[in-house]
Amino acid sequence: MGLEAVGLIVAGLLAIGVPGFLFSLVLFPKLGDMDFWVRVGSSLGLGAMLVLYEGYALARLQALMLGGFIISTAVTSGILLAGVYIRGGGRVVSAYWSGFIKGLGGLGTKLKPMMKKVRPKAEPKHEVKPQPEAAHHHPPATEHPHESTHHPPAAEHSHVPKEKT
Repeated sequence: MGLEAVGLIVAGLLAIGVPGFLFSLVLFPKLGDMDFWVRVGSSLGLGAMLVLYEGYALARLQALMLGGFIISTAVTSGILLAGVYIRGGGRVVSAYWSGFIKGLGGLGTKLKPMMKKVRPKAEPKHEVKPQPEAAHHHPPATEHPHESTHHPPAAEHSHVPKEKT
């Protein structure tokens, strides 16, 4: 497999992936709508669908050539990019891009100045308040296997004060 074949494969994936990704952002503009890998898969499927429609339209116009295909893909991507902007899907791209840059952080120091320095949020301190101990502590009642009914505690051991008459 030559370098030209690798270039064609990459160009084909870009021609399918970019419009498909933009179309998925138009349809599902929120970050929580889809998992990353579900978005990748749907982007490839939606992109393949768009390429089929573009090819069909170019064949009907008898302009099915590489130049016409590149132009139609660029126009389709521009229209979808406007739809992404209108629907607010740019936050998804921003989140994916920042995650990608953070993942590349180990490649060298050149990318580190470009990344935003994010301070970790201070976690609120949870104080444990001591519980007041009960005046009379009784161990929990144990049930015997042969007893099937529960007997209430005797009245003299009850924590409820008696009413005075």
